[in-house]
Amino acid sequence: MEDRRQHQRYRLEESCILNYSSSVGTIIDICMGGLSCMCLENNKCEQKSADREVDIFCKENKLFAQGLPITVLGTSVVPGEYVIDVKIRKCRAKFENLEEDQKVQVEEIILSHGVN
Repeated sequence: MEDRRQHQRYRLEESCILNYSSSVGTIIDICMGGLSCMCLENNKCEQKSADREVDIFCKENKLFAQGLPITVLGTSVVPGEYVIDVKIRKCRAKFENLEEDQKVQVEEIILSHGVN
């Protein structure tokens, strides 16, 4: 299968928290075009959805990106159950129409925490 990615993806050397809708999760990888994350299975990202916003917080360097508009491209439940029927959902999302200051915030997270 041909790789259609337009941006290089970076794993994060530090856990960065993603606040999405009424749930939180951790970022698996991020690029200037979007991100993938893992969150509680009850998160409202089960279906492809219209634009929503996420906040990203990385504790070590106190980096914070707020109100990043995204579109969820797809989700899947990670096999296995963890604690009393709680499952984990993996989500893929792309950033939509980031403002210049939001692009700078994402770039700072990549430069500060990104690992090839």
